[in-house]
Amino acid sequence: MSETIASDAYQWTKHRVAVNVQCEDESVRSQISSFIRRELRDLGDVVVTHHAADFALAVVAIRWDSRETDIYAASVLLTESAMPPSRFLRPTDFPEDQIKLLDEMYGGIPQALDHNLVVGGIPSIKAAFTEQIAEFDAAFLEPVRRYRRQLDELSD
Repeated sequence: MSETIASDAYQWTKHRVAVNVQCEDESVRSQISSFIRRELRDLGDVVVTHHAADFALAVVAIRWDSRETDIYAASVLLTESAMPPSRFLRPTDFPEDQIKLLDEMYGGIPQALDHNLVVGGIPSIKAAFTEQIAEFDAAFLEPVRRYRRQLDELSD
């Protein structure tokens, strides 16, 4: 079942984001994973999923070899799935056969959108993730929201 956002003009599908966190320390993995998932869900129009994701956020956290305790290095990779153009189009925008052709032409290989390396304790890593998710929202999700609002205004 697809998650949707109700709109007077159209029901838009929510952004689907896969989250994969790897860490030898299960407690740290669980903390990071829960935190990222909650931050994404708090955006309001994001569904955290394992299948058919629009974006994927992959984190590999390792304990930093240091005299300090609880210092980790976390590599964060954000990728965009091979999203078909139909993901952004309303069924009334183009005939069905043209939408299918657009999907075949422009669906493709996932693209790396961003990569960061964060080193620090869990609180500083969480703060960095909060900032990265806000940047992801502003750079990648907000333009889609604006586009959808413009389409809705045009159809009014």
